[in-house]
Amino acid sequence: MLEETNVIELNYELPRFTRLISSYLADFFIFLFLSILLIVPGVFILEAIPNFQNVLNTRNQKLVDSKLYIKKDKLIRLDTFYKEDTNLTYNEKSEELNLRLTYFFTTFINNDLENKGLETYNNIKSKGNFEGDKLFDENFNRVLINSDYDEAYFNFYLDAYNTALGYLQVNKSYVENRNNVIFGYVLTIILASSVSFITLFLIIPLIFNRGKKTLGMLFTHLSLINIRAFSVSNKCFCLRFLFQFFVMFLASLFSFLIPILISFGFLIFSKRRQTLTNYIFNTYIVYNENQIVYLNLKEYQIKNKKLKENFIDNKLDLNL
Repeated sequence: MLEETNVIELNYELPRFTRLISSYLADFFIFLFLSILLIVPGVFILEAIPNFQNVLNTRNQKLVDSKLYIKKDKLIRLDTFYKEDTNLTYNEKSEELNLRLTYFFTTFINNDLENKGLETYNNIKSKGNFEGDKLFDENFNRVLINSDYDEAYFNFYLDAYNTALGYLQVNKSYVENRNNVIFGYVLTIILASSVSFITLFLIIPLIFNRGKKTLGMLFTHLSLINIRAFSVSNKCFCLRFLFQFFVMFLASLFSFLIPILISFGFLIFSKRRQTLTNYIFNTYIVYNENQIVYLNLKEYQIKNKKLKENFIDNKLDLNL
């Protein structure tokens, strides 16, 4: 004869869509704030590492050697430097810019341009014009002599400078050092963001063990439950987090947020308002401001002593 089995029916209310979005937005902005707090000291530590300092100094020295930057207390772009310098006339600024650009094309990247650096610079000059009038003759000398055109020539050299910055990318040595610098900063940002993500979406929910609440869920009175209407176990939650971390977080960083967009689509079209992660792990977010989320069946039985010990099954009912 089969033992009689009673079924426990636990009813929870699905959160309103606005409440759910409020929870996600709160978590996002807290994540963003904590990430920034971690990135600042992270960059400070990175720049204190001798190997990174060498890479950074080599990159900076390349920029100074190109004559496209000026070294003061920090690196300064030529266009910024000459725009702020009011002690020189437009003609003087143009002459200095011309000398620096000539050096850049004829010496610094001449080999990278297959010894066509001067030809490249002259080609830029040949396209220079002001209100339909050419700025340079066939020998690439100034055509418009009147001082009224001094500012026009200065503006031309500023434009030529921006063009030169684009040609800087053909210098393999500079590009290699620049990429190493970028890699260092990007890695620091990813590590800081990862620590923030782990703190907010793993450590804090494990501290708020009942309902595995993030801070956003705590503020909006939401909880995470499993298919049996109990709080998600630590093992399941950690597996769920690993999916969130590697697929929803890291993969999204390198795939134009595609996993997050797919998950948001699940949230919109799912009757039980599950994200992709919740759908895969059979978990649900519920509103429980005035309800307790039980950790497991044993806790439920202890807190409801009137129930018989043979209550071994339960049913989840989400009010749609």
